[in-house]
Amino acid sequence: MLHLEHSLLATHIMYLHLTYIFLPLINALVIVKIHRSAIYHPASSCVFLGNASLPTDASIQSCIWECVHEDNCQTAVYFNDEQSCSMFTEFCQSDSIQPSENVRASVICYKKNQGEFDFYDNIEETSLS
Repeated sequence: MLHLEHSLLATHIMYLHLTYIFLPLINALVIVKIHRSAIYHPASSCVFLGNASLPTDASIQSCIWECVHEDNCQTAVYFNDEQSCSMFTEFCQSDSIQPSENVRASVICYKKNQGEFDFYDNIEETSLS
């Protein structure tokens, strides 16, 4: 019985230590709207932040990550074939999102504040944690 109690206590302490170690790494739930087969045409060229440098095995999640960690990014475009990510300061405007036609790209809308998204047409919702 004493061995079982010691084992349970050791397991409980281990989980507390693991929680203490990994809890700071989990800082938020990120919710974005993704418009597949779309391209973003901003109202002004002043809102362009730049292109993120992505690793060679990049994915759309890499682009989302870059936008979330860029203080002013609210819209990004991930170009599948080039594995590149363009970022913009303005939040997605539905009239600025157009079909990409022969370019394989996706528009990522990330709202910095916690309010609801304003439009829901032809979108896919995804989350990263």
